[in-house]
Amino acid sequence: ILGIAIIARLGVLAGAVFFQGSHILFLSDSSGYIDLANSIVSGAGFSRDGGLTPHVLFVPGYPFFLAVSLYLFGSFWPALLVQIFLSSLVPVMILRIGRILELFPKIIFISSLLTALEPHLVIFSIVFMTEALYGFLFTASILFFARFFKRQLYSDIFLTSAVLGLAAYVKVSNYLLFL
Repeated sequence: ILGIAIIARLGVLAGAVFFQGSHILFLSDSSGYIDLANSIVSGAGFSRDGGLTPHVLFVPGYPFFLAVSLYLFGSFWPALLVQIFLSSLVPVMILRIGRILELFPKIIFISSLLTALEPHLVIFSIVFMTEALYGFLFTASILFFARFFKRQLYSDIFLTSAVLGLAAYVKVSNYLLFL
């Protein structure tokens, strides 16, 4: 399943860049995340105007994720490749959740295969948007929560809380879970 997911995402990435150019990787909010990452790396803080005004529209998780890539490698491409890999792990986690919940093996396999090939999940894993990183973190929190019901270990509740907290730093809509 992991191999299928990675091949699907890398294939779509190669096709998109080959036929459309690398500008296809930037959607509506991408420039905001890129600007904030550049600002973090340059030492201007979480701002889009050189440090004069703090930016309050986006949460800091995804720009920080991009900033780490820019700082370490001088490019956003490593972040995109990590994002593709993390997004490819979502079907594997779906498979694991199904096994923990003791669902039928065919249902588990089909659901993870469909997740590996679902067009929106594939497309949003190859663009500079929060969805892939958030999807990974949110699915990981569900996995830890399912493990808690199976094993009754408090470490699983801690991991659920920690990963869900990280997800809240990546995408604003995560706050709706707490309402």
